[in-house]
Amino acid sequence: MKEKRRIILAVCLVLVAVLVSYFWLSSERERQLAVQDVGSEPLDVETAVLEDQSLGEIDVKLYFYSAGAVSPGSGFLYSKSETIYETEDDVLKARQIVNELLKGIGKQQAGQETETRSPLDRTRLRNLYILDDGTAVVDLSSDLVNSIAGGITSELALIESVTMSLRANVIPVTSVRFLVDGKARETLAGHISIAHPFR
Repeated sequence: MKEKRRIILAVCLVLVAVLVSYFWLSSERERQLAVQDVGSEPLDVETAVLEDQSLGEIDVKLYFYSAGAVSPGSGFLYSKSETIYETEDDVLKARQIVNELLKGIGKQQAGQETETRSPLDRTRLRNLYILDDGTAVVDLSSDLVNSIAGGITSELALIESVTMSLRANVIPVTSVRFLVDGKARETLAGHISIAHPFR
């Protein structure tokens, strides 16, 4: 009889352990998915905060790749005026500029002329901050980087577009450094070294 009770108790303990493990693993899986979702969301530039500041809007000059151009220099990029919220915070201004720029690049790659969703709309800028020496650190998601089509030319166009657009519109920015998913990498998409800042 005692042996039977021990077996039943052992079976019950095993069942409890299995159930506890199952619920713990399930909750951990949900937590990991939540963390991934947060990391893959486009960086919100605090639109509500910018609207509440009531500073209005300003025009900025963004630089885009000129279709057909194959080497940097005259004619590789063209400028286009876009409107963003005015802010005295250089980081918020820079974030808005990069997000607007990436929307435009996505539309270019998809051949879109209208205000429809771009292939890059789901992930864009993970973070952006400006160092004391004037280096803007632009952290792009790997999803965005993997969306770059066209090889070395498209990769260079993205680097040049972001660099020129930030330098032209955000006074403290003198150079731009790129990260992918928060980490330094040798290249953005396999062609051009991003080990050092771009000027």
